Amino acid sequence: MPLNQSEKNFFHLLAQREAANPSKPLEQQSLAEFRQGSLIEFAGKPADVKKAESYITARDGYSIPIRIFNSDIKSRGPIFILFPGGGYVINTLEETAIAASRIAKFSGQKVIVVNYRLAPENPMPTSINDAFDATKYMATHPDEFQLDTSRLSIGGLSAGAHCAAVISYLSQNDNSLSIFQQILLNGAYDALMKKREYAEYEAQDLMVSREAVNHIYQLWDLSEEQLRSPIYSPYYAEDISKLPKTTLLIGEFDGMRSDSEAYFKKLQKGGCRVSKKILPGQCHHTLLLHGVMKEEEDPAKDIADILRNY
Repeated sequence: MPLNQSEKNFFHLLAQREAANPSKPLEQQSLAEFRQGSLIEFAGKPADVKKAESYITARDGYSIPIRIFNSDIKSRGPIFILFPGGGYVINTLEETAIAASRIAKFSGQKVIVVNYRLAPENPMPTSINDAFDATKYMATHPDEFQLDTSRLSIGGLSAGAHCAAVISYLSQNDNSLSIFQQILLNGAYDALMKKREYAEYEAQDLMVSREAVNHIYQLWDLSEEQLRSPIYSPYYAEDISKLPKTTLLIGEFDGMRSDSEAYFKKLQKGGCRVSKKILPGQCHHTLLLHGVMKEEEDPAKDIADILRNY
């Protein structure tokens, strides 16, 4: 199907803003300038669910902030841990938290957002370590979170999906961390960007360019050999024999769609329990743009449906 009209309207709005105030070329932008352009004004209102703030101590003593939605649930049950996107460089916590509140409302389950530290101020893999440490702490302290340890799900959008994929990969060799399932929305799985099968679709996503994604990878300040590691490129992982059940949600016109499609094929070929759903007419950031895309199918509902059904 064609690009959704609300996506077209949003891209038109961005084009008008860009024409009125042109951006510098990426190579000339400071880190602060690159980080400008928050989506919070387009995210809509949070769902009416109880929330709470807490902290988990990272391996180096840093206090990782977490935000808990449906925090008033006191009985032991499933938990969904949601990791923000932004390439580990751009802070999308607040936009992600609004989406998390909707997932919590639709699913009736506890949803927890992990606010990991950002690169390049905190060299990679600090962000991933924070997310892993927070996840492992929750898994090993179920009474504190009222967690049914047989139903711990993780996921995210973009780098958040990448983060979940890496944690699932690492959990294969950690007996204290059992992941029930991962839900990956429009993820980035190949930091070498070798996969371009869906370039024609990706070109219609005017918010996610390969140039911008490559700029983020450059900010990680890693060698090509390091980028090929499964910690940064899950696509190249050889050991995927014990990955949890995986669902890939893929925007039809996601600017990184080739990554998701290639990762799906890899998991499928490796005998993993994997399925995918194409989100018709959607682009990369639709989950975070509910304030201007209310008439579209909300990816938060897709995630909640998966959580409720398993």
